[in-house]
Amino acid sequence: WGSNCKMDDIMSRVRRQVGEAVAGASDHIDAHYQFYRTSLLLLSAGLSVYAIRKLHNPKLQRFRNAHSLPSDIIEASKPLYGEIVAVDPSGLRFYHLPLLRRVFSNSVSDTANMAEETICVRPCGIQWTPKLEAMGWMNHVLVGRRVKFIPVQRVSEEHPGVTEGWVHTREWLRRKDVSYELLSRGLAEIDESSPARTDSHLIQAQTAGLRLRKLSKSRPPKVVSAVTKILRAIRDRFNSPR
Repeated sequence: WGSNCKMDDIMSRVRRQVGEAVAGASDHIDAHYQFYRTSLLLLSAGLSVYAIRKLHNPKLQRFRNAHSLPSDIIEASKPLYGEIVAVDPSGLRFYHLPLLRRVFSNSVSDTANMAEETICVRPCGIQWTPKLEAMGWMNHVLVGRRVKFIPVQRVSEEHPGVTEGWVHTREWLRRKDVSYELLSRGLAEIDESSPARTDSHLIQAQTAGLRLRKLSKSRPPKVVSAVTKILRAIRDRFNSPR
């Protein structure tokens, strides 16, 4: 009986010490709750940012320009989604939009500093010496439109800020490839130094474009009839300000 009483005393003393330790820890946590909460949030945020940058996931991380675009994304030809915000002599200005940005935002941010906030891309397989007709077509069809960009390579060491790749847009349920569309309209030519120069679709498009250009040169100029001239004059008269 004596040994049982001694064991009970020990167990009660242990329970009392554990209870006091738990109460002390609880009081300490309550007193420093804001500190621990902020530290935990900062640690979680830091680990999340590190994981996103380490994975180079284009669905989570936004690539601001060609210099921030990792080489493994280009080598793996991982598709990027975004919007064409401008067309200039150096290429198409592509604003990359990760998945959450596309879901919860209907417009891109301010692109006043366009060189730092966009990726300069060029359609794959064609020579980038755009004529006025080609610039006009791209401005009309691409600017302000969401596109899928599949990077293939950096243009050259002299132009590390320019990336070549496939640019796809959609019109209703039909997907448009910008390289194919420019070639088929006779607005571009195949670049013999591009890895896509042997693509059968591009060769077919260039053949159609050459045929279209020959047809437009051989077509006689359009004759405007006298009736058409009269109708245009009447329309201009009514539309002119009084």
